[in-house]
Amino acid sequence: MLFFRKHFAIVMLLTSVARVVWAEPASQDIKIGVIASTTGIAADDGTLVLRSVELAVADYNERNDRKIKLFVEDDWTDAKRSVAAFRKLQMSKVQGIIGCTWNFLTNAVIPLAGQAQIPIISTSSYPDSLDLAAGNGYAFGNYLMVANEIEALNKYVARETPKSVYVVYVNNGWGELQRDRYIKELRQANVQAIYESTTAGHADNEWSTTVLKVKAKKPEVTILILNKNDINLFLRTSDQLGFHSRFFGGSASLDAYGESMTKELYSNFCFTYPMEKLHKSQEFVGRFRARYGQEPRMYADNSYDAVTILAEAITQSSESNSSVSTILREKKFDGLQQYLYDSETSLSSGSSSLVCVENGELVVADEAGA
Repeated sequence: MLFFRKHFAIVMLLTSVARVVWAEPASQDIKIGVIASTTGIAADDGTLVLRSVELAVADYNERNDRKIKLFVEDDWTDAKRSVAAFRKLQMSKVQGIIGCTWNFLTNAVIPLAGQAQIPIISTSSYPDSLDLAAGNGYAFGNYLMVANEIEALNKYVARETPKSVYVVYVNNGWGELQRDRYIKELRQANVQAIYESTTAGHADNEWSTTVLKVKAKKPEVTILILNKNDINLFLRTSDQLGFHSRFFGGSASLDAYGESMTKELYSNFCFTYPMEKLHKSQEFVGRFRARYGQEPRMYADNSYDAVTILAEAITQSSESNSSVSTILREKKFDGLQQYLYDSETSLSSGSSSLVCVENGELVVADEAGA
């Protein structure tokens, strides 16, 4: 009996030691996953998000004893691959995910995040374009709301006071969401004549047909809710067909202008862009520029902040009885911006600027004029 008791005590001791060995220590790496479209039509945005995240991880690991381990998956701008990427990150036991790059990709994985109880933060889609409710409390967005981008349109309309406006928008969820808000705001601003046309998007448009339809209405202002390539195609075709108008563009306009070989076509062009928000921290801009040899673009600052948001929530969760998703909904986070969850806007923060092209330069404008 004594022999049995001794061996029983040894077994219990070993079991206790094993529990200590396999318990999750506070110093264990924080596992964060990223689903970014570094291949396909969203590659520019996906690469920008990934670079911002990698810079944030490097900065965080330099400051903290507990390190972030990053798991990266490319979904090729394909929703089925987004789902596969999520499953792979789930098997890697990540504690939070940043992604996906565009809203239709993110919406494909939001229900999975809710089922797996892995918080996901979208940094490159309007929160109001996402089905966050399908995430059952585990889906968040921290980019601007469409309403924030509309602020720039309101400034522009107040300054230009157009009587007639033509809205050209791409035929997908991204374009339709903005079209609805733009037209609502134009009506509230008492614009007398509002026309609209939708396009297929990407390289399939016959722009001459669309431009001629717009030209026939002789609008004072033409609003382009298009991707960067289509903005340039529209402007070139307009010039060839002798259509001249003042233009207002969506947030893709900055990249369109930057890549245009005929910048003189932008002489009467203004657009919405989070310029002041993005350049709020010159230290961040300098570090991004030094690391990648390029200026940070929209999605850079809030993608950078998403790393800190997740890391702080995961750390606090391991030190308390609260889940990561609960902390994301209750804690105020300080980064390049401040973030506080709201049921209507999620973690959205900041506002968009009215930017106009003047004498070949980009100028942040206001209601009184640039």
